[in-house]
Amino acid sequence: SPKRKNGRILKVILFGSHARGDFVEDRMSGYFSDFDLLVIVNSKELTDEVSYWTAAQDRIMQDPSLKTPVGLIFHTLQEVNEAIGEGQYFFTDIRREGVMLYELIERSPAGKPKRRLADPGMPDPRRTLEMAEGYFEDWKQRAERFLQFGRDGIDKKWLKESAFLLHQSVESAYTKYILVRTLYRPADHNIKRLRALAEDRDARLREAWPRGRKPYDRYFELLRRAYVEARYSPHYETTKEILEWQAEHAGKLLELTDTACKDWLSHLKAEAGR
Repeated sequence: SPKRKNGRILKVILFGSHARGDFVEDRMSGYFSDFDLLVIVNSKELTDEVSYWTAAQDRIMQDPSLKTPVGLIFHTLQEVNEAIGEGQYFFTDIRREGVMLYELIERSPAGKPKRRLADPGMPDPRRTLEMAEGYFEDWKQRAERFLQFGRDGIDKKWLKESAFLLHQSVESAYTKYILVRTLYRPADHNIKRLRALAEDRDARLREAWPRGRKPYDRYFELLRRAYVEARYSPHYETTKEILEWQAEHAGKLLELTDTACKDWLSHLKAEAGR
């Protein structure tokens, strides 16, 4: 269609630890910082990951030359610039620290570049604190309830249901931290992706999940897949022992994210004069 023919990638920006230069590649523990990429497009329609970007993401995941995970988020320039103008931490940090990997250069008749990133605005400290506190209370309750429901399901041998509920607890815990810390979270249920975004902000959260040991890597992967497969796939299999391990580490994650959130809220209270 004409609308899709006019679709354009405007910018690709590397952000996070690889942009800042403090990334981690620890082969002993199996921890590798993700490559985080913001892809800015010229149409809201093009931000639909399922419709437009699944093949690209699959190709990246299957590329044998890429040893480090790659995470992609998609937004329009208007969305990004509005967030930067409001001083939203997530996009303001990308504006300040990000590395431009690709940019579509277009100029006005006067020769000025089009589609620039906005200059960062100043956040309202009190409004920021109010929003962060609201996110903390809301998502903390969700994470705790899902974890309790998941544990109850294990006792009743509702294995697939428990796997899904534990996934929801972990997703809620990461959502809690990411929203408190940045006032933003991507529209993504992939807990591996959310884990990478959260751990990029606070290395203490890495303690929740052992890395580099095949059984435990597989247990986390089973938990990641549970969002879809535990509900819809007749081939999804898990065990009581695996679920108990997942529940134990989900509980650890809830504790770690609570601590990280409270530390950041203390920082915001100081900025707001409270």
